[in-house]
Amino acid sequence: MKLRPLDLERMRIILKGEVGTATAEEIIEYFKSNIKQACEFYLRYLSMPHRFKKEQWDNLTEKEREELDDFLRVIDTTDIPDDVECEIYNYNIWLLKLAFKGVLEGD
Repeated sequence: MKLRPLDLERMRIILKGEVGTATAEEIIEYFKSNIKQACEFYLRYLSMPHRFKKEQWDNLTEKEREELDDFLRVIDTTDIPDDVECEIYNYNIWLLKLAFKGVLEGD
């Protein structure tokens, strides 16, 4: 199973084409599968921005790449543990919003 953020737009497009023939249970399973993928995506990269960059760089927008690089710059250049911990916390919030961006947009 490919790890990826939740993509509600993709889900809408697929469901529009399949909902006529899909049962309620199939639709529920489809949503559960997509939510599970987004959760696994988030948990794989939680507090691990270097791994995220290594494995997901090609899937990011230019803006997302810049944001990730900003987190890494602080994490890699500071010697103050509290600053590193704070930046990893900020990265984790950013990652959560990325993983569930269709749900958390505007938050």
